[in-house]
Amino acid sequence: MPLIAQRVSYSYGQRQVLTDVSLRLDEGTIVSLLGPNGAGKTTLISLLVGLRSPSSGQVSVLVGGRSHPPAGRVSWVPQRIGIYPTLSVRENLSYAAALAGLRGRGRAAAVAGMAEKLGLEALLTATAGRISGGEQRRVHLGMGIMGRPSSALLDEPTVGADIESRAQILAMVRDLARDGTAICYTTHTISEVEELGGRIAILLGGVIRAEGSREDLATRYGMSVIELETAGIVDGAQVRTKRQISTSTPDKTLGTLIGETVGAGLTVEQVRVYQPGVASLYERIVHGNSADEVASAVPTCPAGDD
Repeated sequence: MPLIAQRVSYSYGQRQVLTDVSLRLDEGTIVSLLGPNGAGKTTLISLLVGLRSPSSGQVSVLVGGRSHPPAGRVSWVPQRIGIYPTLSVRENLSYAAALAGLRGRGRAAAVAGMAEKLGLEALLTATAGRISGGEQRRVHLGMGIMGRPSSALLDEPTVGADIESRAQILAMVRDLARDGTAICYTTHTISEVEELGGRIAILLGGVIRAEGSREDLATRYGMSVIELETAGIVDGAQVRTKRQISTSTPDKTLGTLIGETVGAGLTVEQVRVYQPGVASLYERIVHGNSADEVASAVPTCPAGDD
């Protein structure tokens, strides 16, 4: 069930926080919502989950082609951990499963399955308030997504998590998407965005400044770097060259370079295309900075290597 925000705006009194924001979360997709503190991310999430109503515009869930309000139809995992510290891990997960409408053996199976996916099997009988912060994060996430929701809003779910917990949480997010859940994922950790893939939406000053896949954003806002190694005989001597060319149109530029190289009687021995990483793109879009694309780039299209 797609979750759609159509030109939503929101104000706290005279202070405009969001202005004409549109965002669509489709089944089986991940949208990473990025932006500096104060950009309006928390307010937008509160509208998407139905905790607030927009000053203008509409938020809706499409069910069978008809629009419905999001309240009660969207799962929300807030940044602040919301577990019952005096209950066991099993009791926390079981309570969340009951709220999701699961009963009897179905509830027990859902709890066992969630514990396995999040690495909590050995902690099921432990008191939730006495396990580590990273383990509590996993319990918190498991409670929020119990019942495999159609849409899930995950607000910085790895904050304070250790390396193992972070890896298990990200694996769970990818698993949810594969099973068809529409996910909005907020984070300040750029490496997580790289790992999750999907679309990126950058919120700045209450408006969506950029949206698309990393490749889309790289085409619009980034400079790719082509590294071309050639070899051949020029004027009777063996010549080897390596060139680096910055370009906003890597496919077109690469085709031109290869054509020029072959036309000169040289052989293309190796090609690497470095696209700017999410960190570089974020800096360019939010701050207007021209970061070193090669240093923070993601290499693509290698040729000539095994």
